[in-house]
Amino acid sequence: MNYHKQAMISEAMDLSAAPHDGQIAVYNSTTKMWVPQDISTAALQGPKGDKGDTGNSINFVDEETPSGSVVVLNTVYTLAHTPVTGSVHTYVGIGRLSKSLFSVSGNQVTILTSLITGAVSFDYRY
Repeated sequence: MNYHKQAMISEAMDLSAAPHDGQIAVYNSTTKMWVPQDISTAALQGPKGDKGDTGNSINFVDEETPSGSVVVLNTVYTLAHTPVTGSVHTYVGIGRLSKSLFSVSGNQVTILTSLITGAVSFDYRY
């Protein structure tokens, strides 16, 4: 299967113009070819249909401390942005919680157990 993927990629990209350090391959939908582009100028695009339109830029949040109490006393925390589904990582103290121990609805994260204590922070995409 890997050989098949490599063959498809080499057919769709002029390997003499393969990306070098500091570049990524970007698909040009007009020419239907992969072309090298500098990472500093390449826009990270979501897949078509992501967030209901034709491809939004993806933003990353690392170690966001929610407003209000940051210790697990309350169990509901409000994020600054509404995250992409499945992208939230929740940290309490120095450990990351299993996704089965919290839920996300809109921009609110609910920790489903009160047995865990420590400072709360979140990583996510929006």
